[in-house]
Amino acid sequence: MQDFIDRVVRCECRLADESIPMWKRVSGGLEIWKGLELGPLPPKLCKHITARIAAINHVLTRYPIKAPEDYRAISPDDLNAIATELRKIL
Repeated sequence: MQDFIDRVVRCECRLADESIPMWKRVSGGLEIWKGLELGPLPPKLCKHITARIAAINHVLTRYPIKAPEDYRAISPDDLNAIATELRKIL
C-alpha cells in the first residue's frame, strides 16, 4: 500500500507543476503508474484503478503513442481528460 501512496503523491506533484507543459505532466504522470502491482491492494481500490486506466486508454486510442514526445500531439481537451482521470486515481 505504501508504494501506491508514494505514487499518488508523486503523480499529484507532477500534474500540479505548471512550470512544465501539460503534455509532459500527463506523460510523466502516466509513467509514475507503470509497474504498479494491484495484487497487494484492496479489491475495491483495484477496481477503481482499473476503471481509471480504461478511461485513459479510451482517450489514448485516438493517438499513435510510441514515445513520451508523442504526447505533444494530444489535444488540450484530451490531455485535460487524461489528467482528470489520473487525479481520480488519487
